[in-house]
Amino acid sequence: MVFLRTPLAISLTVLAATTAPALGQTTLFHETFENGLGNWTESPPLSVSRWQRISESNGCAAGLTPFPSSNKALRFGLPDTVAPCTFENAGNSNLILNTPIDIPAGAQHVRLHYWSFEETECVQNEMKAGNCGWDERFVSVSSNGGATWTDVALGGEEGAWRQVSVDLSAYAGQSLLLRLRFASVDWWLNEYRGWFLDEIKLEYGVPGPVTYCTATVTGLATSFAPPRCSPILFHSGSPSLTGPDDLVIGARQLVNQSPARILWSRAPASTPFLGATLCLAAPIVRTPLASSGGNTAPVLDCSGMHQFHFSESYLAANFLTAGDTFYLQFSGRDPTKPGPENRSASAALQLTVLP
Repeated sequence: MVFLRTPLAISLTVLAATTAPALGQTTLFHETFENGLGNWTESPPLSVSRWQRISESNGCAAGLTPFPSSNKALRFGLPDTVAPCTFENAGNSNLILNTPIDIPAGAQHVRLHYWSFEETECVQNEMKAGNCGWDERFVSVSSNGGATWTDVALGGEEGAWRQVSVDLSAYAGQSLLLRLRFASVDWWLNEYRGWFLDEIKLEYGVPGPVTYCTATVTGLATSFAPPRCSPILFHSGSPSLTGPDDLVIGARQLVNQSPARILWSRAPASTPFLGATLCLAAPIVRTPLASSGGNTAPVLDCSGMHQFHFSESYLAANFLTAGDTFYLQFSGRDPTKPGPENRSASAALQLTVLP
């Protein structure tokens, strides 16, 4: 089974966020939707399902290909025959995994990973990267057969594929059901493509990445072609001291030709900072400042990208050793916003250094 096809191109060329399975890693569940939705049930059942398996060739997937795992993915939205590429009047719907996933007692570093592409009114109309009171997205788990549910991940940055990683270590020794929920809340401004998901995986054994915190949204849409967007943090390679020396951390969907860098620290935080959320606690290490590149001025758009190689020598020079956990975030300036509240920032990533 293919884990990820590269390069992952979403309107611009980026380094694909792919990491080979680590030695000692056990996969408990892996869904690519290649074989349909037979192991999932819509709740409540509707005469016109809000959840469909979609192919890369479908017009609603324009600009999203290749999909992360294969040429199929899951989409929340109305079928082409009803309302092409929107979720107008789609309401609220859940998609629930039929078969519980058994997590062994004593399992360590349990992680839920999935790829998500979201297009709703939140970024374009509400200027918020994530659930904004409308068009909300939830990933939930249940350890009691669906009697109660706990939200473990919410909607996030829009406009490009992003990988979400959640720590579920607290559920070791339990059987989990997964639930995907989309709540449009109202009947207005639903002419967007909705929610795409791919490569849902539950695994344990090696301390994998964990995503957290909140990204900013670019300034006024009148300054932009195309409209607003949010920085999306990505990673590739492994944070290993003896592996292939290929750990790269980067961010895409940046304002073009603007200052960019990756920040990191040894502890997380969530602190308001110059119009953004600083997801790192002091002391903070700053990688060298660089330009985000992208299209040349005077055009302002989301074509910028930045990446930094966290080499084995860099990790060693900063006294990061096997077992250490560190936290990373993109930081830059948004020239479409007036200062001083013009910080541009991604969500954040937790990584643990491997031997």
